[in-house]
Amino acid sequence: MTFSDFWYQGLLGCYFADFEGTAFDIFMFFAGYIVCIIGGYLLGSVNAAIIISKYRYKRDIRDSGSGNAGTTNMLRTYGGDAAKWTLIGDIAKTVAAYLLGTILFGIRGAWFSCTMCIIGHCFPIFYKFKGGKGMVCVGVTVLMLDPVAFGILFPIFVIILVGMKYMSLASIMGMLFYPLVHQLVMVYQPNRYWPMSTFFAVIISLLVIWRHYPNMKRLMDKKESKTDLVAKMIKGDDPDGKRQRRLERLIMFICVCVAILVFVLAVFVNYKKTESSVSDDTSEETSASAESGGGDTDANTGAASEYVTDEDTGNE
Repeated sequence: MTFSDFWYQGLLGCYFADFEGTAFDIFMFFAGYIVCIIGGYLLGSVNAAIIISKYRYKRDIRDSGSGNAGTTNMLRTYGGDAAKWTLIGDIAKTVAAYLLGTILFGIRGAWFSCTMCIIGHCFPIFYKFKGGKGMVCVGVTVLMLDPVAFGILFPIFVIILVGMKYMSLASIMGMLFYPLVHQLVMVYQPNRYWPMSTFFAVIISLLVIWRHYPNMKRLMDKKESKTDLVAKMIKGDDPDGKRQRRLERLIMFICVCVAILVFVLAVFVNYKKTESSVSDDTSEETSASAESGGGDTDANTGAASEYVTDEDTGNE
């Protein structure tokens, strides 16, 4: 079993490559996917924001700020240190869900477990089904399962966040673009992705957009809180805001360049792989033709020698 086989199929997937249809095989097949689904959901239900706010600050984060159990609300309510550990917790549980699915069923299992991890984060069974909006979990999922799409979408997310200063708007726009970018990436890299992944991409996008519905209402009423990350990056006085504007333009320019570069590199790498594959197929066909031609030549030579031998025998 190569690493490519393991990444695409996982341990159970490789085992079921020689599926015989016995009762044990069927049981193990469904049991593996059930573990991916339930395990991913339970991992997602472990909400770092609620745990940190309750045990460190003695107050549920869902009773403060926007009421969302996520990194952004932790940043606004308790500051950068609380947000940092919340971010680490959300990343860790999504990575754990990814590893669980990958080990069992490769990329297919990872899509199941990571999607359920996002659902668990939004509707945690341990906290009365009231959780966060799942953007960090979605970001980690896209990074690990759809890295080219992440390389295109993350700069777009940063451009909107820096330019408009609305975290919710950047999240919504990123999710609106995600299924389209994912499908575009699949067109240029068809051998890398599982075809059903588009279905999961749509489900994830719709879920996150739906979870941001209250933010959309506040955006329309111009009551949504802004997140000015660039201002926090600037040290020292900036009374006229010139340094901040220059830094914002620089960040947006870099993001545009990164998004274009990632897309061009993905197309170039896929073109090279396709060209190499076509070259290999052509060489195999040429070898097969040569072997077939050699066999025909040998047969013709044998037939000619038999004819000559028979003719000589008749003359004698």
